[in-house]
Amino acid sequence: MDLNNDPTPEPFLLPPTDLLTSSFTECREEVVLTDCKEDKSIHFSFQRWSEEPSIKLLIARIIYDAKERNLLPPKTQKVRLENHLNVLLCNLLYAHFNGAKLIISLDKNYYSMPAPSRKYMRYNKAQIAYKSLMFALRVIEKTLGNLKKTPGVWDPNTVNPFTGKAMRGTDSNSKRTTISFTEGVARFLVDFYCLTPGHIGTHPYRELIEIRHSKHKRDEEGGSYSGIRRYVPYEETKETYCMRKTLTQYNQLLSSTGIRLQTGEFRSEWILPGIVRRVFNDDFKHGGRFYGGKWQTLSSEARKKLFLNDKPTVELDFKALHAHILYQGYGLELPADDPYTLPAFSNAVEAAAMRKLVKDAFLFGLNCTSFQQWVSTITKKINNDGGFKYPSYAPELDLYGLLKEIENKHHLIQNHFHRGEGLRLQYIDSQIAEYVIRKFCKLNKPILCYHDGFRVINEDRDLLRDTMENAYKSVLKVSSPPPIEVK
Repeated sequence: MDLNNDPTPEPFLLPPTDLLTSSFTECREEVVLTDCKEDKSIHFSFQRWSEEPSIKLLIARIIYDAKERNLLPPKTQKVRLENHLNVLLCNLLYAHFNGAKLIISLDKNYYSMPAPSRKYMRYNKAQIAYKSLMFALRVIEKTLGNLKKTPGVWDPNTVNPFTGKAMRGTDSNSKRTTISFTEGVARFLVDFYCLTPGHIGTHPYRELIEIRHSKHKRDEEGGSYSGIRRYVPYEETKETYCMRKTLTQYNQLLSSTGIRLQTGEFRSEWILPGIVRRVFNDDFKHGGRFYGGKWQTLSSEARKKLFLNDKPTVELDFKALHAHILYQGYGLELPADDPYTLPAFSNAVEAAAMRKLVKDAFLFGLNCTSFQQWVSTITKKINNDGGFKYPSYAPELDLYGLLKEIENKHHLIQNHFHRGEGLRLQYIDSQIAEYVIRKFCKLNKPILCYHDGFRVINEDRDLLRDTMENAYKSVLKVSSPPPIEVK
């Protein structure tokens, strides 16, 4: 469907031009607007959603304006239109708050589901469909004004998120288009409706257990990877029922917990918990970590300033967890010294930064599927953001020698490097996390999960340590858990 042909009438929702350029600082103290970067883009997601009254009010006003302009056919399903407007607006606002453009496909094949489609509906709770989405996009343009659009560019990585098949059409609709609000419209919506990034969440009934195809699995099947890994359908079992029950209890616990971040001596902000879910890779034996918590995106320094129910917190995590899992899982003896230090690459001046580099290289080695990919991954990491956490001399290091030194130090588990073992290890640490979360949900005590670490209020530190030790011993069937340290 071409969005550029029909002329757009004068917008009904927008105020006079002088209001479009006003700042309304009293309404948006917490909002930081980022200039849209040409090279930054975010994929459209079926899951973005908002239950905020301000978004609901905006949707109601758009529908009212559409009725006034006779844009709605007589048999328009209001609820269906509201759902599609909600998802579209949340995607556009999410991209705007991140200073990016929204990538959206205008190809109807992108939104089709393979038969039987009921197996995939768990991943599309808002029931987004191509025709309704294009109509909602048209309504937004007619009421809010034209969107900034970049003509579709053919990208072989554009795939259907349900089938994983590349879009092979030749017309313009088969290409990916980027859209975004104009600066004036975006500023008015943010200021007039007092919108913040915290208003953009996920669908309240979104699927809590997801299976996605992993990168290396797609490559083995001859497919390409585009940042959107396709969904994998699955049948409901006793195990998925138990997992979903734990996730539901955990999300209920989080919704009743006040999560506050101290941003200054006399300033703080509340953090919405989000909806925590588990994401597996390929099957239920790989991946499975807990994602979706807004606190998981905070830096390690910011985490120390978190309060749960207005009480100070402490974070504990396992030291060198994946190294211990590998060694103990095969009945091997772990090196006596720190597994993430290399004598040949030690530097007293930047020892902590060097240890971080070796640790990341070790973990990348477990996730990569070839030695070449291992070298390429750590090289990109150093070039992109290594300057902030790696040694200043990292770009000049002999990375080939560094990785070989890691293999030599861990020669007992050398055959597990660049074999894609990371996803299997993530499944094990997700089982440990599930044990800990289930325990704290049962006791109704707040807890934040960081994969291999957890944050609780100070008075629950000993309880958390004991629970983590018991979880490790229960999952791996061993008697000695790895050291647990305070972060």
